[in-house]
Amino acid sequence: MDQQGRLPAVMLPRGLPVPSSSLSAPRPSTNHRVHLFRTSVGLVQYIYVGDSINNGRNVLQRVEDMSVDTRIQSFGPYNIVCAGCNKSLDTRSRPGIYQDKAGSWASHYCSVLREWEDPSSPHKPTPEMAAGFARLRAESRDEALADLVEQKQIERVYY
Repeated sequence: MDQQGRLPAVMLPRGLPVPSSSLSAPRPSTNHRVHLFRTSVGLVQYIYVGDSINNGRNVLQRVEDMSVDTRIQSFGPYNIVCAGCNKSLDTRSRPGIYQDKAGSWASHYCSVLREWEDPSSPHKPTPEMAAGFARLRAESRDEALADLVEQKQIERVYY
């Protein structure tokens, strides 16, 4: 981790960072409009073209954050499925889609997540479970990116 507590990113020849696929805690977003994702079709770059809301994270940043948050099993435009308890939690208390800091998810902290965070707990996700959750989050991310392109919130960048 660097001094700000962020995970290292893989650097491409042009110096563009690739979000880490590590299964650790979510890292803080940077406020960029262009994001590079490792998807099922390879590296794909998207640019956010929607309006900025209150200087907060744009929807592309929220999708990026959810795709690396190990507490999340999968997500959709208005819900997040907890990796610990498998409960689908609503995220509609704020305007907009793909909100990871809103609704019942914002205050959710199930006993399983608490156990996972306890360093002395013997009840941790197995590597197979973690890989399965990462795969489900990647599928959610790919669906979200396709949805956001269709809604004209983001555009794919071609070289």
